[in-house]
Amino acid sequence: MDELLNQVMGVGGVDYWKDGRETYDNIHLIYSYPSGVKTTFTCLTSNAKDGYQIKILGDKGTIVLDYKKAWFFPEGGKKKKLGIVDGVSGATAKWDKNSGIPITIDHIEPSEQALIDFRDNIIFNKKPISDVTTGVNAAICVQMVLDAMYGNKIATKPVF
Repeated sequence: MDELLNQVMGVGGVDYWKDGRETYDNIHLIYSYPSGVKTTFTCLTSNAKDGYQIKILGDKGTIVLDYKKAWFFPEGGKKKKLGIVDGVSGATAKWDKNSGIPITIDHIEPSEQALIDFRDNIIFNKKPISDVTTGVNAAICVQMVLDAMYGNKIATKPVF
C-alpha cells in the first residue's frame, strides 16, 4: 500500500511475563489509512496455538506465514455464498482450512539476503526495493504505534 498511515490506536502491556521486561508481551492495534482502509495487528506471546504466524487477511484471500513456509487461501472469487447466520459463528461462509496453496519462493536467511541485496544494489547501481523513504515511513508508523499505546490515545501522522 503506497498511502501513508493516517492514524493508529492500540493497547498493549507487559501483562503476562512479569519478569522485568519492558517490551510489551501483548499488542492490539488498529491502523487507519486516508482511503478508509483499516488493518489490525495483534501480537500475543502468552499463547502458543499455531506457533509463530503472520496472517494477512484481504477480500481476495488470506496469506499465512510461519518461520519457514507460506500459504495462500483464496476467498473464492466475487461470488459470495449465503448461509444461515446464527449470530455466533459469523455472517460469512467458512473457508476450507486444508485448501491452502503453498507459496514457494527461493530465498536464504533474511539477514544474509539483505546484505546480498545491498551489495548488488551498489555493484549494479540499482535503486533498493526498500530505501530511505520506506525506512522513514516505517519509522513513523512505529513511532505512531508507540505514541498510541504509551499515551493511551489515537496517534495521528506527524506534520513535517
